[in-house]
Amino acid sequence: MTIETRYVAALTDVAAIRLSCKKCGAAYSFHPTRALQPPHSCRVCNAVLFGDGTVLEREAFSKFQESVQGLLRLADAAPFKIELELPILRDGGSLTTQ
Repeated sequence: MTIETRYVAALTDVAAIRLSCKKCGAAYSFHPTRALQPPHSCRVCNAVLFGDGTVLEREAFSKFQESVQGLLRLADAAPFKIELELPILRDGGSLTTQ
């Protein structure tokens, strides 16, 4: 017999979209239904998050935010349910989706 464990979250369960600074780890959370602009630089270590030359990254972040907002607006009326399957950490720390 095989026992399988999966973590599944409905899109409507998402409490925030989180942006973390790779330099210091400071995190910025954005409510999924509110269009907010991420900070230009980290407020803790001043690392540039979105600045010169990162127009594509800022645009991608905005499009992702807009997509989540659109899907959440459709959630109640849509004939389907969107769920996110999250990877499970094994004892050795490697990721797996079972």
